[in-house]
Order: sequence, then structure tokens, then C-alpha cells
Amino acid sequence: LAAAEAAAAVEAEAAAVAAQGARVAAADAAQAAAAEAAAAEAAAVGHGTEAAREEAVPTEDAPQRVGAHWRVEAARAHGRVERHGRVDTRHGRMEAARASASEQRAARPPSDRAAAGG
Repeated sequence: LAAAEAAAAVEAEAAAVAAQGARVAAADAAQAAAAEAAAAEAAAVGHGTEAAREEAVPTEDAPQRVGAHWRVEAARAHGRVERHGRVDTRHGRMEAARASASEQRAARPPSDRAAAGG
């Protein structure tokens, strides 16, 4: 009877270790996906991941994770642009990037705009 109890305890511990391993793997995958999404968002706004890492300033409330993920998060949290006398968040930066692209398109000669389809 004692041997059966010992075997059951070993099996339960093995199952607990396997479950912990699965949780760690899922957390790693989620962190990698979040870092990838943050890098893609930073690139879409016109900031490469290198620029986002350089402008990031970790503070006490910023997550202190190792690697690029927390740097990109900190850049998003602290990256603000002043427009029309007020401070805008990421949404404002995206608007500014779109406006800049529109201005650049409008500044091109009409022959270039027609060739580009605009």
C-alpha cells in the first residue's frame, strides 16, 4: 500500500512539473508575441525598434523586464508629441505621421502624383 501511495505521489509531482512547464512556455510565447506586436506598431508609426529603444526611459512604474519588450513598452508609454499646444499620445503621433505623408504627397509635382496613381 505504501508503494502505491509513493507511486501516486511521484505521478502527481510529475504532473505538477509538466503543468508548470506548460505555463512557463505559454508565458514565454505571450511575451514574445507582445514584443513582436509592439515592434510592429513602433515601425508602423515611423519609429524603428532601434529608435524606440534609444528614446525609452525606464521609470519606477515602467516594467523592469529584460530585453527589448519593456523598452518598447516604455517608449510607447513615454513617447508623446506636442501638437497645437497640447500633448498627444500615440494616436496623435499616428495622425502626425499621416499628415506628414499627405503633405509630402501634395508637395510632389502633378506629373509624379499622376504616375503614382494619386
